[in-house]
Parts: sequence; C-alpha cells; structure tokens
Amino acid sequence: MTPPRSKVLWPCVLSCFLLVLWAALPAAAGPQEDLQRAIELNQEATRLRAQGKYQQALPLIQEVVRLVERSSGPDSTNMAVALNNLAIVYWALGNYGGAEGLFKRTLEIKEKHYGQDHLEVAQTLNNLAAVYLRLGRYGEAARLLRRALNIRERKLGKNHPDTKDTRRNLEKIQQKLLQATLMATAPAASGPREDLQRLLQTNKQANQLVAQGRYEEALSLLQQEVQLAERLFGSNHPNMAVAL
Repeated sequence: MTPPRSKVLWPCVLSCFLLVLWAALPAAAGPQEDLQRAIELNQEATRLRAQGKYQQALPLIQEVVRLVERSSGPDSTNMAVALNNLAIVYWALGNYGGAEGLFKRTLEIKEKHYGQDHLEVAQTLNNLAAVYLRLGRYGEAARLLRRALNIRERKLGKNHPDTKDTRRNLEKIQQKLLQATLMATAPAASGPREDLQRLLQTNKQANQLVAQGRYEEALSLLQQEVQLAERLFGSNHPNMAVAL
C-alpha cells in the first residue's frame, strides 16, 4: 500500500478512496521555542513518512503533539493539525483504534473553532470514515461521508473534484454496506443466488448513474432493485428497507 502524500487519495486496499491530508504545522501564538521545535520535527516526520518510515516518524509526531499542546494549548487549531498527523501515522501502522480516537479529537477541535459546517470539518469526517472503512464499520463510515458530502456540495458545488471524490467514496461504501447486509442474510433468500448477485450489480449501476446525474435511468434501475429484493426476501423482510 502506498502511503499518503500531502493531498492524495488513499487508502485503496478496499477500493474505496478517501482523502487523508497530512498538514503542515503553521506558526501561531505561543512559546516560540517549543513551536519552532515542533515545526522542525513535523518537517522531519514528513520526510520519513514520504519514505514510508512510519515507525520512525511516530516518536517525532508524538513529540510534536506534546510541544504543540504546551505551546498552543490542547484545543488550538495547531493541536488539531498535530493530532491529525499522528492519527495518519497510527492509521498507516494499523493502529485503527488509536487513529479513531485522534481523528475524533481533531473533529471536536475543528467543530469548536470552525463550526459544524466547514470544509476543515468535512476533511476530518473523511479521515474518520477511512478508519471505519478499515474496521468494517460501513454504516458509520457512510454516515460521516453523507455529512461531508453535504458540506462540500454547499461550500464547493456539486462538480468540484473534492465533492465528486466524496460522492464516489460514499457510493462505494454504500455498495459494501448493501453487500454485507445481503450476504449476512443470504440464507433467508428464497430466490436463486444469481438474483442476489444481480441485485448487487443493479445497485452499483444505479449509484453510478446518480453520480453522473442520470436520474431517470437510475430510477429505472432502482425500481428493478426493489423488485429483485422483494422476490428474494419477501415484502416484509428487513432487507427491503436496504433496497428501498
């Protein structure tokens, strides 16, 4: 797996691309000696990260977090940057629990400073969704991406590259969520397994058409999806809620 650069699409192991931003540490008010040292360490960690040396970058970023907390405060925007970068290192090392906690803390700080409806918040929602994707928590990932998509559509417009990326991410996760849900209850299906595969394929095609703005064509496929789901599971089965 290729590690992230300043602004790249990753992770891609599960074929779902999520933006994870490694941020530069800006200058800010606070003890200048600590802050300058934090900036220097962050730059060195950036160099190590670019080489894929995450284990070596880890203690440097942990020290950056300590210095930034002392110089700028635990709820500062600089702290959000430092925590974000540490979370990315944890993510790369497979410590998804640690990354989750750090991204959540980053989100809290950003919401406090920027409000609920800011592009910085949308970025962290994407990052946290990347963690949930790795953990197989597709429902939580989809919920975060829906919120990120809503922010980006309003702030950037529906045709901005970041908005399109978020929309594609959400479609991929919704497909995985549908697949996981249907496969988990596949024994309850009364129709042939080919119908189950066709249902998944129909849902995928419908999502692609929606992304292209071809809503009438997507509606036709979604109607087919509902018919297939009803034939497989019956009109009263919980999976019908997924299809609908």
